[in-house]
Amino acid sequence: MITEGAYGRIFEVTVSGEIVWEYINPYFGNQNAPGESAFVARGEQNSVFRAFRYAPEVIAWL
Repeated sequence: MITEGAYGRIFEVTVSGEIVWEYINPYFGNQNAPGESAFVARGEQNSVFRAFRYAPEVIAWL
């Protein structure tokens, strides 16, 4: 699983390099530094900070 944080993209690849699934964060907003009023980046961003991969048995209701 690979997280391209700045682009809001999370995807998983096989050993042979095939993309098995992909998610792009559809939510955009302005990026402010914590506690600051100045923007970190120009325009709206859809950055993703972190992603976790859970095994199916961890999420019983799926």
